[in-house]
Amino acid sequence: MSGQSLVGRRGTPAENWAIGVLAGIALLTFFFPLISMHVPIAGDQTVSGYDVVSKMNNLKQSLTTPSGGQIQLPQPPAQSDLRLPLSVRMVWLLPILIIAAFVCALLALLGAWISLKASKTASAVGAVCGLGGIVYLTILNSDVHTMMQQAMTNSATDLKDNPFAGWAQTLGSLMVGAFQVKAGTGLYTLVICLGAVALITHSRLLSRIRLADSP
Repeated sequence: MSGQSLVGRRGTPAENWAIGVLAGIALLTFFFPLISMHVPIAGDQTVSGYDVVSKMNNLKQSLTTPSGGQIQLPQPPAQSDLRLPLSVRMVWLLPILIIAAFVCALLALLGAWISLKASKTASAVGAVCGLGGIVYLTILNSDVHTMMQQAMTNSATDLKDNPFAGWAQTLGSLMVGAFQVKAGTGLYTLVICLGAVALITHSRLLSRIRLADSP
C-alpha cells in the first residue's frame, strides 16, 4: 500500500525521467537567447537570462531619454512617463515573467523526484508565465512601433517647410520599420518544455510505462 502511494505521489520512473529531462532542458535555456532585438545602427542584439533585467532597463531608458543607454533609437517628443504606452511603462514586468518561468522549471525538476503534484502545478504556472512573456513582447513591439511612428509624424509636421523634410521622414520610417523586439528561441523552447511537462503530469500518459528492471 505504501509503495503504491509513493509511486502515485512521485509518478512512475518513465514520468520522472521525462519530466526531469524536459525541465532540465527548460533550465538550460537560461543561457540561450530569450529575447531578440534588431535596433537600427546598433544592429542585432540578444538577451539571455544573465542580462534580461539590465537590457530591459536600457530599452526603457532609450525610449524615454535622449541619450538612452546602450540601445539608441529615434526619440519620441518630450513626454511624461504617464503618456508612454502601458507596455513601455511596465517593461519591468517582462523580467519578472521570465524569471518566474525559470523558477517554476526548477520546481518542476525537483518535483520529478519528490512530488508529481509539485511538477504539475509548477510546470503549468511556468508555461503560463513564459507564454505571457511572449505575448508581452508582441504587444511591446507593436506599441513601440506606434510610438516611434507618431514621433516621426510630429517631426515631419514641425519640419514641413524644410526642404529635407521628406528625406528625413523616409529615413525615419525605415528606422521605425527596422526596429524589432521579439521572443528568442530560448523563450519558445522554455514554454514548449514546460507545456510538455504540464501535459505529461495532467494527462498521466506515461503512467502505465515502467522502466525495465535491471538484471
